[in-house]
Amino acid sequence: AVLIVLALVLAFGPWGPRPPDPGEYYRSINTNAASPPLTGWDDPRLLRRAGESDLDFAGRLSAELRAAIWFCEDPQGSQLWLWPVLARLGLVDGSKIGVLTAAGIRCGMCHAYAYVADRALRQAGIEAEAYGLSGHVVTRFTVDGVTYYLDPSFGVPPIRADQPGLEQVLFEAYSVHANLEIARQLVGMFLSPEDNAPYVGQPFLDGYAASQDRVLEVQRLIEFALLGLGVVLVVGPWLKAWRRAAP
Repeated sequence: AVLIVLALVLAFGPWGPRPPDPGEYYRSINTNAASPPLTGWDDPRLLRRAGESDLDFAGRLSAELRAAIWFCEDPQGSQLWLWPVLARLGLVDGSKIGVLTAAGIRCGMCHAYAYVADRALRQAGIEAEAYGLSGHVVTRFTVDGVTYYLDPSFGVPPIRADQPGLEQVLFEAYSVHANLEIARQLVGMFLSPEDNAPYVGQPFLDGYAASQDRVLEVQRLIEFALLGLGVVLVVGPWLKAWRRAAP
């Protein structure tokens, strides 16, 4: 019983396991995160610094998210283990969107990166949204009436939508962290606007993230309760044996 409890705590505790390996394809387009996981929407990496302009903040945010989040497919259950349990009971949405809350995300697909960036920009008073290309999701935002794209999946800084020579600018930006084949594919997605549109919708994404925040709070209570139970099961018998042996 002690081993079972300790195994559960070690597997699901706040310190948690490393995210699942992203696989060969995803490993080829994004390296494993080098920075500690985000701690929540008030994580300093998601907040504008004093004197930081909108564009400077957006550029730093893109780099910060690429460094803090792994690129992997449908990792919801590996990070927020209580969510799929509740989904099976019909208590939460069972959509395989993955983790969207900054308090729990360790790895995710492009839409997760885009949403976290979108939410952080909006927190800073910048108009933004997760924006779907044909097969990829980025963050679109507006500063002084000018539209920009941001892609934290690849650490791509803000790029004006009306940038002269947009195709070359995009290719050079993506080539920093993606191989040339994937960079060309991504550029092609930008240059086919007839297939592009806002991703899913902010109300749905905000509600999904808020639900995950609530579930994460309960999950942590369960994890700490398991930890307490483990300590009792381990220390209790030892204390009894010590008292019996005491003169």
